[in-house]
Amino acid sequence: MSFNKMLVSATRAGEGEPITGLKPSGYDVGPAIPGADRALESASLDVFAGMLSAEIDVTLQKQLQ
Repeated sequence: MSFNKMLVSATRAGEGEPITGLKPSGYDVGPAIPGADRALESASLDVFAGMLSAEIDVTLQKQLQ
């Protein structure tokens, strides 16, 4: 078992959820994961927080219509 699969399995088990498998390379994870990575690299949450807030606003507007 690869380290990644072991890590995902342990995380999911800790959440009480089954593992559904790892996504293949090139899978579109959307803007959140790359945004979080950039925030960690730059040690600044400002851009990520703004992007996340905008995504939440859009999702809420769609849900409330």
